[in-house]
Amino acid sequence: MANDLLLATYGNYVTVVNTESGNYDGAWDLSAYLGDGVTAVGICYATSQENTQYGYIDYCIILDSSGQLWLMGVAESDGSFLRTTPRSWPILASPPTAIGISHPSPQTATTSTVPCGPVTRLS
Repeated sequence: MANDLLLATYGNYVTVVNTESGNYDGAWDLSAYLGDGVTAVGICYATSQENTQYGYIDYCIILDSSGQLWLMGVAESDGSFLRTTPRSWPILASPPTAIGISHPSPQTATTSTVPCGPVTRLS
């Protein structure tokens, strides 16, 4: 990630992990987006995109316990971490089958424009 962040999921939260201490520096509660009884179960880095206001925004994909994918951007600004509004990602809107899964090419994934949504400071 361009911002040298380590992110992790814990229940309804995406946390920013302090790599020196192993503790977390803060977390965003995503329960308003995920829904009742749904938790974030995994997270991975997707891409970084230059942004005139925040420098770079690192985008990650979050997998929730219902199988839905979410796209969320994270940036650092003035010593605090910001996130964009998580948006459901319709690439796997229905459960995939073992055969015939198509994935975007790396060129498409890294050059696509992802608009920056409203940002929220880390609590």
